Amino acid sequence: MLDKIRRYLSGKGDGINADAAGSCCPGPCGEIHSLAASLPRYDWSFKRKDIPANGIYLFYEKGENRSDGTQRIVRVGTHAADGRLPGRLIHHYRGNRYSSVFRWHLGRALLRLQNAPRQVIETWEIKNGPKMPEVEDLVSRYMSSSFQFSCLAVPDKDERLKLEAWLIFILSTCSSCSPSAHWLGLWSPEALIRNSGLWNVDHVPAFVGQGTKLRDRFEELIERQLKGVDGR
Repeated sequence: MLDKIRRYLSGKGDGINADAAGSCCPGPCGEIHSLAASLPRYDWSFKRKDIPANGIYLFYEKGENRSDGTQRIVRVGTHAADGRLPGRLIHHYRGNRYSSVFRWHLGRALLRLQNAPRQVIETWEIKNGPKMPEVEDLVSRYMSSSFQFSCLAVPDKDERLKLEAWLIFILSTCSSCSPSAHWLGLWSPEALIRNSGLWNVDHVPAFVGQGTKLRDRFEELIERQLKGVDGR
């Protein structure tokens, strides 16, 4: 597996596998998807023991595919405080809009898709507003039925924040990985979400950094994780 990853990035060989060759976008976005395809995939029923304490997560959404038929990454995220990656994912699947901006964005789109009453939409817009258990349940059910994710262990806080920003920038600027015509994000009031095809707002407009260096580090971290070595 690791040799195939190296051959793909060097332009030699046929890549990781036929389903993850990145042929639909052979640049950095294709490399990211191909490398990420080697990571284990989880859903809402994940066990905390299987998730790194610190790292980056990549979400995939049901029905959102690249032009080669493989699933596209629809959200990238991380956490600030050390040891909080499992908890962050729990908040996304079973939390509320107070603890997860991802859930807040999903709720905004779901309510508009359902043509909810204006008062309901306006109340949900208030991040620290009144509790809305019915909307939270709607978001939780959509999360559980539509999203899977992979994780990459990244122990260092500064490094995972830089990698997160780079990944979001590359994925959001790829013209080959467009959202489907029925993607829920098209109902979002956020133009950055609608236009990028990602459930992200931060880091979408611009990125300043060492792209090649971060790409190489992304590959290195995946290789170390597949070997069972921590990301230091």
